[in-house]
Amino acid sequence: MENQKLSVAQSNLKLALWNAEADSITSSQLYAEIQELGLPPEVVIRLHELITFTKKVTGKVYGIGKIVLLKIIEFVKAHPFLVAGAGIGGSHALLVISIAYLKDWSEAEII
Repeated sequence: MENQKLSVAQSNLKLALWNAEADSITSSQLYAEIQELGLPPEVVIRLHELITFTKKVTGKVYGIGKIVLLKIIEFVKAHPFLVAGAGIGGSHALLVISIAYLKDWSEAEII
């Protein structure tokens, strides 16, 4: 992916194209795509809630939440091992932190 500078007109066009793509997909289709990713039900529900977020830009209402959700799905489908690796790395980090915390707790003086 290139780092490119867009003019205001180019960015408005890109946002309009993303919004048109988002409008072409129904909420139930997005829900089905999220479920196919194999995520836990709680995560699926939270991601599905993104669809309701909108923002008014240049006098037009855009479905920003739906656009972001589509981009998340696109990224996960393009890089499944990266997402899995990040999840595994995050869980290991939490494990290491909790072990360090428990070690500090066990060495604490009890009064």
